[in-house]
This record gives sequence, structure tokens and C-alpha cells, in this order.
Amino acid sequence: MKVDLHIHSTYSDGSLPPAEIISLTTGKGLSIVGITDHDTGNHFPESIKEGEKSGMRVIPGVEFSTGFKDLEIHIIGYALDYRNRDLLVHLRRVRSRRLERAREILARLASKNIHIPASAPELAPENATIGRVLIARLLFNHGYVRTIEEAFDRYLGSNGTAFVPYELTDAHEVVGLIKKSGGVSVFAHPSRAELETAFDVLCEAGLEGIEAWRPAISRGLVNAIEKKASQHKLVLTGGSDWHHDGGRRNLGEFYVEKSRIADFLNLVEEKSRSRQEIR
Repeated sequence: MKVDLHIHSTYSDGSLPPAEIISLTTGKGLSIVGITDHDTGNHFPESIKEGEKSGMRVIPGVEFSTGFKDLEIHIIGYALDYRNRDLLVHLRRVRSRRLERAREILARLASKNIHIPASAPELAPENATIGRVLIARLLFNHGYVRTIEEAFDRYLGSNGTAFVPYELTDAHEVVGLIKKSGGVSVFAHPSRAELETAFDVLCEAGLEGIEAWRPAISRGLVNAIEKKASQHKLVLTGGSDWHHDGGRRNLGEFYVEKSRIADFLNLVEEKSRSRQEIR
């Protein structure tokens, strides 16, 4: 059985809504997918509903952008109670910070005679995460760049002329928030530097899993992740980190076997049962 636990939809910076993602992956033989949008849980109801309609198992999650020392660490919370009060407060605060950053980026662009109205309705879609990809698409739609990549190279990337740093939430806080929300916390696409610097400390904070398999990862890094996970008794996951076709992989081309993530699936079930018992 084929599984992809790391997919992005139009609720953040992906190109397809959950319904189309589920339809396409079903047609390509996947049996379990994780839709894991950035800093939002707004996709949960649609993802769950469409999964039930199609018969596919969908495990929605939130990919949190967090900070640890001088690193940006991404941690996915799977199978959260997306209505949890603490989680909703956190996500509203993050959305506000993202909107402030977007307005500052637009102001810097305006100083270069690149004008996108700060009141443009597409700047702050009600249910979607506000990020640089959204602004890159606005630059493309308004004819200021020829490609999304050019928008990042010239303006929005870390060396771009309109780049604005983003205030990240502490990684320890996010691991604790995922636990409070009844979810499973997973270290997403760790680099070797992130693994060596942050992993042990995040485990002490309560991290429960780590993403071991993804496109183009080296065998040596996979071995290091598997060794660390075994030492700390963490579950393993895998996913494509898909955003749009035409990148490193098209939707459905990358997958892991269900048997490899059995411990993760068991943990998700255990968390789900615990929440139901509490209610």
C-alpha cells in the first residue's frame, strides 16, 4: 500500500485543493495521504470530508514553521484536534504576524515602483496561509516577473531586495502545543545540520516522530535519521513535500510503503482513541 504523508494544498502554498489532491492520488494508487498545510488547520474539515467520500485514508496535519537557535525547523503536527483553543490562538497569532510581514514586503516593493495594493483581496485569503509564495504569485499575475522563481531570486528570497525576516515560534513551544492538541509531532525534512543541532533537544521536549524518507535524500542521511529515531524510540514517516506538478516530483510519483510507517499509524490511532475517551 502506497503512502505520502507530506502534501500541500491551496490552503497554504500548494496548487490544488484537497478534493483534487485526493482524487489524483487515488487514481495513482495511493491509499493514505497526509495533507499538511503551513501554519493553518483550515484544511482539516475539507480533507477529512473528501477522504471519507473517496474511501481514502487522509491524515491531515499542520506544518509549523519554528525556530531553534539560528535554524528554521519545520515540525508537522498530525491528527490534531484542529478546534483546540490553544492551537487556534496560536494559529491566529501566526496569521497576524504573516500579514504584518506581507505588508512590509509590499511597502518595500512599492519603494521600487512595484505596486500591489495592500488591500488586494487575494493578499489575505480568508482560509489560506499568507506567505511569500502568495506574494510571488501576485508579482507574476501583475506582470512584474516572468516566473515564481524570478520573484524569489529578485525580491523575496533571503538575498532579495524586498526580503523581510519572519518571527518564528520557538520549536519547544510548538512541540508542546501539538501534544496539548492531541496530535503526533514529527520533525519534517531534517537536514544533517538540523539533525545534529536540534534533534536531541527536541526529543527532550517531547518530539514523537521524524520524516525519514523524501525525494532526493541521501542514503547516508536516511541511515543517520533511522539511527537517531531508534535511539529515542521515535516513529518514522515519509512524504514528497509536494506543492505543484513540474517540480522534483509530480503528485503520486513519490511514496513510501505502508509497512514502513506502521508505528506512526498505530500512534495516530492511539492518540485518536485517547481524545475520544476524554470527550
